[in-house]
Amino acid sequence: MKKSIVFILLLLIPIVTAENLIFSDEGRFRITVTEYDPSPVQAGEYFDIWFRAELISGAQLKDLSIEPVTDYPFTLFTGERGAEEIPQLARNEKIFFKFRIKVAGDATSGEHEFRLRYRTQQNPNGYLSEPITIQVKSTESVLAVKEIFSNPKQVSQGSPVEVTIILKNQATNVIRDITTELLLVDSPLAPIGSTSEKRVFALQPDEETQVTYILLVEPDAASALYKVPLRITYEDNEGAQTEKEVSFGLLIGAEPAIQIDMEESTVFVKDTTGTIVISISNIGPSELKYVSLEIEDSEAYELLSTSRVYLGNLEPDDFETAEFTVYAKEEANINIKVTYRDAFNKLYEEERTLYLSIYSSSEAKKYGLIPANGIWGTIGLIIFVIFVIALMIEWRKHREFRKAVKKVTLSTLSCIIRTIKSLKPGNIKKVLNKIIHFIKSQ
Repeated sequence: MKKSIVFILLLLIPIVTAENLIFSDEGRFRITVTEYDPSPVQAGEYFDIWFRAELISGAQLKDLSIEPVTDYPFTLFTGERGAEEIPQLARNEKIFFKFRIKVAGDATSGEHEFRLRYRTQQNPNGYLSEPITIQVKSTESVLAVKEIFSNPKQVSQGSPVEVTIILKNQATNVIRDITTELLLVDSPLAPIGSTSEKRVFALQPDEETQVTYILLVEPDAASALYKVPLRITYEDNEGAQTEKEVSFGLLIGAEPAIQIDMEESTVFVKDTTGTIVISISNIGPSELKYVSLEIEDSEAYELLSTSRVYLGNLEPDDFETAEFTVYAKEEANINIKVTYRDAFNKLYEEERTLYLSIYSSSEAKKYGLIPANGIWGTIGLIIFVIFVIALMIEWRKHREFRKAVKKVTLSTLSCIIRTIKSLKPGNIKKVLNKIIHFIKSQ
């Protein structure tokens, strides 16, 4: 029996110790806090707090009014009554009541005092109760990434880039042991001059700091928008550790670079038609997309083919050619317009000029740009020279030009015919046999 009594008393101890006498009128009238829930109270949330009012001795009390004192960080919850009205309270009578109280969202962690005000007819100003301590826990410490920027905004392959991260403590408490870490696995970036991890000792509420990394881009990195993960860990003023990951984008890609050349041309002489072949080369490290090449009109030449050729995509260190048919009137500058997009789909338009050289026939033959007359031209020239010489001799003999022309022409034609006949296979064979017989006889 004694053990049972002791056990029951032990169970009652937490309930008794949880109560807190906050008002006593010389032991006659008492207000006691029985409990509040939840505990601790989260900033920005509400809690319910229960009270017990009792008259221990003396005549009954009338027209009692008990109201919460709503000093910061406490306010009355929306819709909650502003006071507990007790018309009368008899001796040894107990009345239980509660209030729902809202805690300010920016309340700091720690102990905050909460009070009641007790009013009677005799004392309208009322009596202020002793404080009860309410444990408040601030909202989760917020370390915000205010801004991330890079210099330059777009970095070329093989070049360094400076990345700056601005952190701000948006909590109402101190944040300590802040660590930032760039997660660079499987990325074309590497830190230079430091590791990928940085530390900040502490940040006061509303304080900002910046963390800077110098990163080097691999020379063979593809041009693209790279997503770089950033891990942040820190502790609040109660020692609770928080870890979160954010990410930011980094543009990697050099400015496009192209080279335009006259790859080939069959147009060398004035007033002739031929083709010109123009090449475009990608001499930059980034891919070129949707490449097209266009020749603009000119009075110096006429385009006999389409003026615009679509070439598609060009990988780095690659080239494509476009062929155009032109009728050349004179030497000219060929104005070329190239349009394309880079790896980030940015449109580029570039204008270039190539020179189309035009030569005289003799210059073109001299430089080997067009074929010379050849053996038949030489034979023709010889026949012409012989014809002229024979004509002069015959004219001196008879002093009759028309007769001389007729005779020399007939003789020349007869000689040409005999020569052609001698080139028959049978005659050629006879000539060869005579040449062989002559050689053997020697």
